[in-house]
Amino acid sequence: MQSLVILGRQPLLGIAELESLYGAKAITPFGDKFALLDVPADKVAFNRLGSVIKLATITKELQSTDWLMVERYLLAMTKEHLDYIPTEGKFNVGISSYGVHVSPKQLTGTALSIKKIIKASGRSIRIVPNKAATLSTPQVLHNHLAGATRGWELVCVRYGSKTLVCLTMAEQDIEAYTARDQARPKRDAFVGMLPPKLAQTIINLALGQKPVKDAHVLDPFCGTGVVLQEALLMGADVEGTDLEPRMVEYSAENIKWLRDRWQEAGGHVRIELGDARDHTWQQPIDTVAAETYLGHPMSNIPSPEKLRDILEPVNLLHKKFLQNLHPQLQPGTRLCIAVPAWNLGKNRFKHLPVLDQLTDLGYNRMVLERVPTKELLYFRPDQIVARELVILIRK
Repeated sequence: MQSLVILGRQPLLGIAELESLYGAKAITPFGDKFALLDVPADKVAFNRLGSVIKLATITKELQSTDWLMVERYLLAMTKEHLDYIPTEGKFNVGISSYGVHVSPKQLTGTALSIKKIIKASGRSIRIVPNKAATLSTPQVLHNHLAGATRGWELVCVRYGSKTLVCLTMAEQDIEAYTARDQARPKRDAFVGMLPPKLAQTIINLALGQKPVKDAHVLDPFCGTGVVLQEALLMGADVEGTDLEPRMVEYSAENIKWLRDRWQEAGGHVRIELGDARDHTWQQPIDTVAAETYLGHPMSNIPSPEKLRDILEPVNLLHKKFLQNLHPQLQPGTRLCIAVPAWNLGKNRFKHLPVLDQLTDLGYNRMVLERVPTKELLYFRPDQIVARELVILIRK
């Protein structure tokens, strides 16, 4: 394995996303939030991964978890790699430990020893002191520790009886996500706010290993345009429809705002009014990625009677949508749709009944090797209406 990734708040979504893009054989999940990836870090399309927060290159697999042994290697590695540290400007170094028994004070001590080696070579060096065993994402980003050009984050991860020593190459850019989410001119809390990170994951599950530059991504429930904007930033052409004129207007304005600020969002865009239950799309559709209608938000677990009243019309909408879409797709076309699933407590979920009728509707539900199908769920612990990510192949 060549790379290590640290997964987001819901690790199974990150594993699914990586399997979709790189194949199950390239991934070895371990622990509760890590995975090894048999892909060089510079070949990983990190900026399009919504459910992965850190990417690192594995520099050494040590046959010990004793910190003295790890420290000895880190000091030797520093001496061997002095030529890669710039001679001008300040260079920053920080250390993060996951599962290796070491205190923040010891980590800072090791960092100070590294500082002495680098300073002795005539270079300007600053360490990022540890208040905890791991540095936070803001610390990594603000101190330029990712990418190994202006700083190093040395990441030490326990892997059974071994320690993986890694160098952070990329960190999830939380400020960019915030800008694409909260700074958009048109937002609507009533229809729900799809996080850009989740939109990326949905798109990646829909695209699979298809080159994104060749993709035409359709969102038949485009809302305020979050899926469209993230697909554009990946390099795809996009098409969106919504049955609400206001949402069509919001999507168009948000996409205009995006393209004024991000030059890479330059693909072809088509947004128009259309009800997903009976609309005919003009462009050939090769990929469908969408968050559908999730029904009314809830703050309490509904009674069985109330849930039935809510579920029936939502289920019918999804059935009509899939029936309408089917003849407009070529066999083999892949979809990922985020549909509602109701959290009934203790991790018991009520799923849409139409998901049991997919074969009759002309679709096969894709089964991933690394993640059970019904565990592709995005939700907060206190959230009643979850998003279930459903990957389909048109038969």
